[in-house]
Amino acid sequence: MAEHTSPLLEEEVRHLLSRLSFGASVSEIQDNIGRTAGDLVDELLDAAASPLDPDPVWLSVQKPPRGAPDSEVSEFNSNNASWRDELRSTWVIDMSTDGLRGRLALFWHNHFVTGMEVYKYAAYGHNYLKTLKLNSQGNFKTFVHAIGRDPAMLIYLDGDTNTASAPNENYARELLELFTMSPSAPDGSANYTEHDIQEIARAMTGWRITPSSTWNSYLLFDRYDDGEKTIFGRTGAFNYNDVVEIIFEERSSQIAHFIADKLYREFVYQAFDLNSVSALAQTLLDSNFELRPVLRQLFTSERFLDSDFAGSRVKAPVEHLIGLFTELDLTPSPGQAEQLWRAAGETGQSLLSPPNVAGWPGHRYWLSTDTLPKRWDYSDFVLGSSIASVHLVTLGSSLVGPNSTHPALEVSVALARHAFKVPIEWVEIPHIEDDFAGDLDANPLPEWLVNGPEYQRDLAKLFLGSVPWYEFGFRSGSGPQMVTAFMVRLSQFPEFQLI
Repeated sequence: MAEHTSPLLEEEVRHLLSRLSFGASVSEIQDNIGRTAGDLVDELLDAAASPLDPDPVWLSVQKPPRGAPDSEVSEFNSNNASWRDELRSTWVIDMSTDGLRGRLALFWHNHFVTGMEVYKYAAYGHNYLKTLKLNSQGNFKTFVHAIGRDPAMLIYLDGDTNTASAPNENYARELLELFTMSPSAPDGSANYTEHDIQEIARAMTGWRITPSSTWNSYLLFDRYDDGEKTIFGRTGAFNYNDVVEIIFEERSSQIAHFIADKLYREFVYQAFDLNSVSALAQTLLDSNFELRPVLRQLFTSERFLDSDFAGSRVKAPVEHLIGLFTELDLTPSPGQAEQLWRAAGETGQSLLSPPNVAGWPGHRYWLSTDTLPKRWDYSDFVLGSSIASVHLVTLGSSLVGPNSTHPALEVSVALARHAFKVPIEWVEIPHIEDDFAGDLDANPLPEWLVNGPEYQRDLAKLFLGSVPWYEFGFRSGSGPQMVTAFMVRLSQFPEFQLI
């Protein structure tokens, strides 16, 4: 894939930061104009590899052992319910500030799917998220090693009940079908057989979790099948580690193609692109499955920054909701973060609880006659708050600058360009026949507006309503209410749902 080497334009910076995080403030966009994609992406990747925050104090609290007093069990269960909510809220806040690491963790959450409604304990959820974050741009084979022994995954796919006397194939099946290679290779040939799944399940027996003593998994040898297994034509007394090594040795090209395709569809475009996927897959192979070189190649490519792909994907609920804050340079408070993840659940994306092991389908599936009005309601709720109104006024005034002679006419177009991730010329802005209010003979409209594109006049009319342009002030009269109402109105455009 050809690298984008020319200095980044404003719309390219906006696109890059929107796809690789959860939106960007005006200052973040302006500060990065003129940089190269390579410099900016390297900076984002470095930040995504910084040390994680300390573990919560409740991670050291174990489940009461069998036979513990009912009061102790009840107290733990009550605390665990609170910790589960806190975990989701903390993750929302982290995503709003973590940038690329938050975005990658959300992607891998929808790849290595688990559900907290199954594993139940907040400690498992915390450690699962930690596994995603620590491995998000590391070595994919190491990632697969780690995720299969993660307690959340073991419980979710019944790995903790997989024993020599009663092998359970759930994880073995999803390891091949959804996590590493899919049933078929690019040429249509089968990647594995049912026998391979059965033998892999045997090799992965014996892993257990005892929450009353540890939140980590461990191997219980008397439940492990130490007999010979035949996997992909190779025979031996294989164990868990052997399975992962064999998969990557025998199906490396299939794995590389599968992961490259998934990354491309997530971050660039939903349709398959043979040349791009092949190039990314080759980089995965050449780097021995290191993810960072592949991510850098993808995020700095001409293909990724092609304007044709701007606004080509529907925002996930979490992207939409967090973006309402980050694009105003705000961080959700714990209370707002809880409102946010609950709203995301109501619009189809329950954090830490995807619908099934295949995850959220995404893209067009995010919008329906049920979810779209709920998105509008939440946008109205966030953008219409007194806190947001102050920041919206600051945003609008910063976009037009202190020396503007026609701020009321300039701010509408500037706010629209900031709000939409598609080129403003592509947005279907309703045509308004009515003329501008006020005495236009004494206060004529500027030539750039009179003779410019029609969408600029329509946006200005939509913003002003019955207010003469020369009477508008950002912080006087109805100015703050006008800016707020306009942004709420923009959030209801179909194009606002695109990224």
